[in-house]
Parts: sequence; structure tokens; C-alpha cells
Amino acid sequence: MARGIVVGPATTEADWVGARKCILELFDWILECTAFDVLQHLADARQEIADLRTYYSPPFRRLFVGRIDGRVVATMGLKLDADGRAEVRRVWTRRSARGRGISHRLLQRVTKEAERLGARCLWLRTAPTFMLAAQRLYVRSGFQPVTFYQWPAGAGEVEVLEMERGLASFLSRNS
Repeated sequence: MARGIVVGPATTEADWVGARKCILELFDWILECTAFDVLQHLADARQEIADLRTYYSPPFRRLFVGRIDGRVVATMGLKLDADGRAEVRRVWTRRSARGRGISHRLLQRVTKEAERLGARCLWLRTAPTFMLAAQRLYVRSGFQPVTFYQWPAGAGEVEVLEMERGLASFLSRNS
């Protein structure tokens, strides 16, 4: 275990405040890279950021954070869909904390939680033109491309790649 790094569900007020800051950094970065304003165009994102604690309340949604020396530096959300697919969302690691394996550890934790909830697979959206480090993590973690599309984004379009991976617990229960 890397020194001072802890991953787990957001539980304390400091976790929620730190997570909100991280997610807003993610939204700002997306805007900078694409001219797509997440909060302007996606009502679900506005609802989410307005009250993370309620949006990510169990049992079907969870928000996980990565901490270094007690300070939130990374986020990863999990949202179980009605069809049994679990969406991985709001993946962000602050620049100062990158390269330490935090996102990998968060993804392992999110995967375990999705399996515990009985999800059949994990899925996510990524941007193939600028989320390159994230895509490498996803591929190393067993995700495969499912579909590619253009998403209208105000000043232009955003290329979106959906990726998915099965979950061992679901596959073993259904073979």
C-alpha cells in the first residue's frame, strides 16, 4: 500500500466537500478541452453536484474518494442502473496526486461494490481525444469499447466512447 493513500466511500463532511471540489475540477477540465459545459447541458449533473450526499446515497449509488494524508484528491462514482449495469462516473484525480495508483485502487473498490450489489457489468463513458490516461487504466482493467458517438456540445461536438466489462461474480452465477 502506498504511504498515506486511502480509498473508500465518502462518509465525512470533509469527504463530501473535497469530492465536490474534485468533480467541479473535472467539469472545468471538460469545458477547457471541449467547450462542453457539463452543468449547463446536463440536468442530472446539476442535481448531482447540488447535493452529492443525497445523489450518491446507498444502496444503488455510491461515491468513493481517494485520500492522501486525509485530503480528498480523487473521486469515482458508482450508479447501478435498472438493467443491472453499474455506471462508473466522475473519475477524477487531482494533477498533484496522479501517478500514484489512486484511480486503479478506486476502480478496484468500485468493482467490488458493484459485484456486492449484484451488477452484471461495469460501463462508463470516456472521451477518446483527451482522456487518454483514463482509457489506458480502463483497458488494463478489462474494459472493452462498446460504442462510439458524437455528443452535441454547444460550441461543437464531443466524441464519446462507451466501454464495458463483465463482472466475475455475475458471470460465475450465470454460467
